[in-house]
Amino acid sequence: MTRSHRQFGPCCNALAMGVVLSASFLNANAQVLSPPVSVTPININPLKPQITGPAGVQGVTQSQNTTATLRWFQPVLSATRPNARDASYFVVCLLDVASNCTYGPAGTGIWIGAATNSIFSRTAVTTGSPFTTGPNIIRGYNYSLTVTLNNSFYNRRLAVSVGACATPATSACTFATPLPVAWSSVDLVAENTGSIPNSMTEQHFYAEARNQGTGDSGNMRSILQPWQVELTQIAPGYPWRCQTDPNAAGLNLDDNDALIAANGDKIYVSTRRTASGTIDTTGLNIIGIHRQGSVENGVGGALLSIPAGMTLDVASLDVAVTRPMGFAVILVVDNPTIIPEVNKANNARADCDVVQ
Repeated sequence: MTRSHRQFGPCCNALAMGVVLSASFLNANAQVLSPPVSVTPININPLKPQITGPAGVQGVTQSQNTTATLRWFQPVLSATRPNARDASYFVVCLLDVASNCTYGPAGTGIWIGAATNSIFSRTAVTTGSPFTTGPNIIRGYNYSLTVTLNNSFYNRRLAVSVGACATPATSACTFATPLPVAWSSVDLVAENTGSIPNSMTEQHFYAEARNQGTGDSGNMRSILQPWQVELTQIAPGYPWRCQTDPNAAGLNLDDNDALIAANGDKIYVSTRRTASGTIDTTGLNIIGIHRQGSVENGVGGALLSIPAGMTLDVASLDVAVTRPMGFAVILVVDNPTIIPEVNKANNARADCDVVQ
């Protein structure tokens, strides 16, 4: 070996080692920078349906079947969920409000089927612009299902629920927010109030309610409230009657006094006083004026069921009196927790009763 070879030998050996180390470093980094493992996309269920009807309380005849059309909108376009799958199946439920709708065998109050060519009807809902000539884009479908209901569905608090499903399984469904609905054959009426004397110092007040519907009311409740009201006379010697004019001379009502309306409402004077100090009676059918601190009585009647078409005594109360004395006798009848009603406007009344 020449002298020059010996001088460059260590340098070349070091260079060779550097090449080996660099290759090893690159190989180590190659493991860190390897491509990510492939992940299967998550299955996204259909978009949420929107129930459009029916809602509220529908009137029915207890002895007759009725038809109902359950309606909903199924969107197919979403800016926030562009990968959502189309609805291939639907489950439609008409069940008690506390029940859950699930995809399963059809039964009472449960209907299932394919989204197309089945028991469901549908029409396309499109979106477009009058400034373009291009085709409209389908943004969803209006679906409907018409069913026949017998009286097992009546006088219950129900809810319509719809599930849009990618496959015939509850786990593949997106459920709409349930919509409360009821079919009622009950119509309770606050029929009448009155009183008779037990003695010169005691008056017996009573109330009657009527069920003008076609189905039994179930256990209904009643509230009877004889409230003392102001009296007036046309002239001395004439019979006493309930004062109905809150702006009458000398009355000078406080804001916490109450106007009693014929529908049983109690309206505080403060809510009707105008800037000039007078009391606005527009739209009010006033039957009495109650001063705060005067006699207030009340009793709840026993729970009872009123058969269709019948009138029953529902509440009574004995009240100590000094004659003459005026009362606004308020009656409220209702069945709020069990049976819904079509017409609740006739569930309350108030009558003037002057004890002479």
